[in-house]
Amino acid sequence: MHPFYTVVMPLYNKRSVVQRAVCSVLQQSFEDLEMIIIDDGSTDGSVDEIRNLTSDSRVRVLETENFGAASARNTGIDLASGKYIAFIDADDEWDHGFLAYMHQLIEENPSRIVFSSAYTEVSAIERKERLITYLGKFDLQVASQNIIEAPDYFQKLIEAGFSINNSSTTVIDRNYLSKYRVRFPIRQKYYEDHYVWYSLISIGGLVYGPRVLVNIYKDAENRSHSSWTARLAIDSLVQLKMSLDIFYSGISKTVPGYVSRTINKRAEYIARVAIRQSNFEEYKYVISTWPVGIVYQFAKHSVVFYLYKRLAGLMSIARKLKYMRFVN
Repeated sequence: MHPFYTVVMPLYNKRSVVQRAVCSVLQQSFEDLEMIIIDDGSTDGSVDEIRNLTSDSRVRVLETENFGAASARNTGIDLASGKYIAFIDADDEWDHGFLAYMHQLIEENPSRIVFSSAYTEVSAIERKERLITYLGKFDLQVASQNIIEAPDYFQKLIEAGFSINNSSTTVIDRNYLSKYRVRFPIRQKYYEDHYVWYSLISIGGLVYGPRVLVNIYKDAENRSHSSWTARLAIDSLVQLKMSLDIFYSGISKTVPGYVSRTINKRAEYIARVAIRQSNFEEYKYVISTWPVGIVYQFAKHSVVFYLYKRLAGLMSIARKLKYMRFVN
């Protein structure tokens, strides 16, 4: 019989943390699963670190050349036999009840496609619970209160300022990945997971569980943000928009306005980061590549750019002072 879940983990040079991630999967209270680990050409002995765990009959390891996380996830999807696919990155960690909670949400909403829980971002200096509190109080006995339909999902994405779901919090009905031929774009440097979420959530919304059951470790080695540049980010955003254009045209639907607004907000965020980094050349590249708002266009002049940089610094100081007064 096929397992209920296939857990897909891309692995690349995470020797110091991968055992924590794998153990968090194998110690789930919901045990009807298989785990497919795609070693994406690791050179640090990551696979050797988990060799003692692969004796569990539920675990398969496939070693490939280094093609990137998107390709590794796609390989895992193609090999999966579970009805639902759960993703976890090799530097993250599930609470032992995560898959049981996702199973509860699936049982309550069997016609839905994408499921996710809240999560905590963990760094060397702080822990942030990523909980969408302004959705209101949840009664887990009433399934409709857990569902965020597509327009609301994208609006909340803009309001929250962070992703509602993350690769390591997301479970997807495998049938819909096949039905709509959705895979992670392998040529995008960033936002490749956004393509999958945006496509399927536009069709079926998101079943969101407010329990905090996943730790996302932001300071782990080889995290993609460590090589982040505004130029690469805006190029990836252009590729994301092109991919979504193709996806929606295939289902006789133009890119929804709420998706476009979300992508525009992301472009503005990239521009703000370029300002904070004092990278004038990258900033000019961003605003020449994407039609950001007129306020950002003013900063194509170096004098205005560095004025904005100074204002951003003052606003950051003000936020820190406000926070200090709050905690004291």
